Amino acid sequence: MDLLGFFSSVPPLARRVGAQPSHSIDGFPDGAVGRIVGKVGHLGEERLSAPLTGRACAAWFVRVSGAELAGRGHPPLEARGVAPFAVIDATGLAIVDTASISLLLEPDVTETLGFSRRPPLSLLHFLRSRGKEGRRVAIDWRLSWQEGILAEGQRVAVLGRGRREVDPDSPQGGYRNAATRLVMESERDGEELVVSTFARSLRSQRGLALS
Repeated sequence: MDLLGFFSSVPPLARRVGAQPSHSIDGFPDGAVGRIVGKVGHLGEERLSAPLTGRACAAWFVRVSGAELAGRGHPPLEARGVAPFAVIDATGLAIVDTASISLLLEPDVTETLGFSRRPPLSLLHFLRSRGKEGRRVAIDWRLSWQEGILAEGQRVAVLGRGRREVDPDSPQGGYRNAATRLVMESERDGEELVVSTFARSLRSQRGLALS
């Protein structure tokens, strides 16, 4: 899995995603590379909880600065989690292959500790779970943290290669007559499968947000 850093402004990759041709899920060409925009849907019963806020989600990204977890200085700590999910638009449903994706989740939680606060218990637990065993986590007033999630019903853009496969839930009989479904994946070496919630990724090529 490729873990991208957390950005305080729109990352170049989010702009590049938004510049790619967009297709409806039903009209996505088999084997082509392109972009779809829709709403997040869960697959199966698996749900994740964002570590700092406890919110239910299909994916999360956390960045913490100012906590010395290893080595010298105060390196940022970045972590993420991803569960199986789908993207839904007015024309159909696409499954996102989460085995190898780049997450660009715009933060909706950004906080700084300062002098007068204590770190939330959820943050301390998160830091301790990712620090070295038996080592104390050093925290100072400069501690800051951000969290972004991918929640059910949230609008998202996915850039990758689309592959059509027989839908096992299709009621139609016979392989030739069976309905197909779209799978967004990174099939070839050097290709990216990018999932982005940044507004620049959701726009049409004329700069208007896609519905």
